[in-house]
Amino acid sequence: MANTEVPGAFEGFSAEEKQAFFELMRNTDDTVEIWIEKYDDVAVKKGDDVECIQVKSVTSNNNPFANKSAELWKSLSNWVDKLKGAEIASEINICRCRYSVSSPHAFTVGRIVTSFCDAVSERDAEDALQETQSIIKVPTSSIKPFVDNFFALENRACAINVVRAFSYEHHSEFMKELRQLFHETSSVTPNLEKSLFETMCGWIRIQSAPFTESGNPACILRGSYRDKLASESQRLRENPLSQPIDNPTPKDIEAEKQKLPNYLRQLQLIDMAQDDVCDERSAKAITEKLKSDRHVAILAKDGVISLESFELYRDNMISDWEDVRRDKLLAANTDDISLGQQIYIATRKEIKHNHLQGFEPPRDTAYGQLHGLADEPERHTGVPRIGWHPDYESELIKRISEDTDEE
Repeated sequence: MANTEVPGAFEGFSAEEKQAFFELMRNTDDTVEIWIEKYDDVAVKKGDDVECIQVKSVTSNNNPFANKSAELWKSLSNWVDKLKGAEIASEINICRCRYSVSSPHAFTVGRIVTSFCDAVSERDAEDALQETQSIIKVPTSSIKPFVDNFFALENRACAINVVRAFSYEHHSEFMKELRQLFHETSSVTPNLEKSLFETMCGWIRIQSAPFTESGNPACILRGSYRDKLASESQRLRENPLSQPIDNPTPKDIEAEKQKLPNYLRQLQLIDMAQDDVCDERSAKAITEKLKSDRHVAILAKDGVISLESFELYRDNMISDWEDVRRDKLLAANTDDISLGQQIYIATRKEIKHNHLQGFEPPRDTAYGQLHGLADEPERHTGVPRIGWHPDYESELIKRISEDTDEE
């Protein structure tokens, strides 16, 4: 069976995407909108009320909760500016200002953060501001512009509102928290939970694409998240093999092509792939192979399929190939290359009827495993378990020998 160590769909998740996923699961009101890079890094909007979230991903041990943290003061200054802008435009009501930090490091929370977080009334906020000014008597150069803006006389009312609206959170293992929150809120069967989690991660990346691709704000509706989760859950209940798999990158495809795997050599023997370039047919075959290997690895790791079922599935493929090959060779009235193409195309059609552990696998998974059999050498002979050219064993050995001589 293919290697079961597979990266999750959430790898490379941006800090904003993680926060957006977090908010989608925390909120139960389907009218809520989660925005990325519109009102703030991330924002939760319900009607005219907006909670602005400054998202910080901290990899160093510089304390983002310290009294003189540049990250903290930049956020506070930004919120003052946003409140001023919102008041002028009268578009929204900024009701909360949340400081969200993701970092594996343990931090001591400074007095300014705790006093702001504890402030409820306007009097509380005034007291917290006075205490803060006594703490930040001489601001360092890294925070001075932000401190000056925050405490500017004309910004006093906005600063008070920021303090009253302030809250903070620290995610030490954010992806682990997301998995746990998904477990608590998704209400899906345990055997589908991991697959659905990765599927929803991929969906969130698609929803955030307007920002990641062009810099435009992205909006994810809580109701759309609920509907997508329900539809994906239903689909996987009906066929647990049907989970989507991302296409390999152009870099992955080119790297596979450079390896000159047997299945590509076999396609070259029957003119179904070119030798010197990664043509469209070569890229398609490589895509099928890489997606199939990844899919099988995920299914095996999640316990959806067993080794025995997978081997039976491949054995049935070999039987189908043998039947097709026998029929085509008996009725042969054409050249070897055309005959090989017929065997290849007819075998692809024939294996569509095979089920893996009682379910129909995606086409790319089936075709990719066919490439795998055309790549995998027999234990005793060393030639691939299946082939397309009528004399694929000798022709493939000749091709490999020629490639070796060229090197």
